[in-house]
Amino acid sequence: MNIGGQLEGLRGVGVDPFALLVAPRVIASTIAIAALGLVVNLVAVFSAAFFGQLIIAVDPGSFFRSLEQMLGWRDALAGSAKMVAFGLTISLISTRAGLVARGGARAVGRVAAVAVVASSALLTALDYGITVALERVL
Repeated sequence: MNIGGQLEGLRGVGVDPFALLVAPRVIASTIAIAALGLVVNLVAVFSAAFFGQLIIAVDPGSFFRSLEQMLGWRDALAGSAKMVAFGLTISLISTRAGLVARGGARAVGRVAAVAVVASSALLTALDYGITVALERVL
């Protein structure tokens, strides 16, 4: 929208582009990524139980009892915090990249590539930082 001049148009009529465009996308993206992380984790656990039964004949009841003994509320809290933090990080970086893009379709492609690299690097550092912080707190 920056390339086509729509952001200047919104500002010109007195509309805050952040409130109209950025905030809803950041909130929705954060919620969607956290929800997707929850679904992926559930699919991974049930797939592990299924393939454990199929390949090495592990009883699903034993699998889930063992999982319950190994994981606690702290693990769920840490995973949830990371999913929300990752969703927020990805959405903020992507939104900022879209807002600063100038110069046509090629610029959008370059900015998108930079956003992916920046998100990957920051998520790696954020994962480490959250893990260390939560280990100290929990």
